[in-house]
Amino acid sequence: MTLARPPKSRGFQSLRASDQKRLVRGEHWLMVRTFLRARDETHHAKWHILIVAGDGPAAEINAIREVMPSAWIVAVDRQPAAIEAAQQAGADEVILCDLAAWTTSGKAGYRVKRPPSVFAARKFDAINLDVCGTVNRATYDLLRMYRRCVTSRGVFMATFAVGRDVIEMYAVPRYESENLEERLIDAKIPEHLRARLKYLFRGSRLGELRSVMSYRGMHAPMCAVLLYAGPWRDNDLSFVRVDPHDFERVVVTPLNAERLYDCPRERIEALRRKYAALKAVRTRTPQVVSTPRSVKQSATPRLWDDESEPER
Repeated sequence: MTLARPPKSRGFQSLRASDQKRLVRGEHWLMVRTFLRARDETHHAKWHILIVAGDGPAAEINAIREVMPSAWIVAVDRQPAAIEAAQQAGADEVILCDLAAWTTSGKAGYRVKRPPSVFAARKFDAINLDVCGTVNRATYDLLRMYRRCVTSRGVFMATFAVGRDVIEMYAVPRYESENLEERLIDAKIPEHLRARLKYLFRGSRLGELRSVMSYRGMHAPMCAVLLYAGPWRDNDLSFVRVDPHDFERVVVTPLNAERLYDCPRERIEALRRKYAALKAVRTRTPQVVSTPRSVKQSATPRLWDDESEPER
């Protein structure tokens, strides 16, 4: 399928993700591989993965290829330019459609929203909806609808913006989340994020949360979540607030950081030299060695033996 070239005003190379975004993306795809390996008891398989192409699909596709080389990557977007960029980046399949163009069926009292017909009979082992929108009713419907397109014990990921809206608007009937709210509190998730998570993932979906990462995007604070419908324990939910310098500390360690975290080789080498120099400085710094108490008092005659039993 041949598509028109993207207009010059839409420059994909100029739109860059923040370092924190790259770090969160790489860490979550590593978690996806861990869950799918445990489920299928194999190192690599032809796992079907659905992503939103967006303005820079190459970075995410490279990260998936790095950890899951046999995966079948399906990129979807409503913009032809984004679809062409996904094709050039190596996506196995592209779908030109609007994810929010769902259909509604059922009676007036019970309306069910379903995905577009192209997703009617398809299931994916992992889905990443990087919609980057604020938390509202449309985002809730979108995540709830495509969560049904995940296979049994599959992985579902989503990213949303944390705006300056009032958390009272996310009021959820208490019977839907009271049993699982303590799990969010034990993970030390802030109140403003807990309110949004309870709104987006109500009922049993809240118990599928495995990872919550908050970070600073290019234009707004963001939150990325990962859900896994496999066996879980109360301490399986992790919350991480990504700091600006976490990216530099992480990419200097793994050998595959260039593709996994979308970081140029030159920058990785520069960071490794930087941290090697800092380590050398700390190593050469003279350390003050404290003299043991017994050595200091060795010249002082003792009137009794410390190990002897005291008199009574």
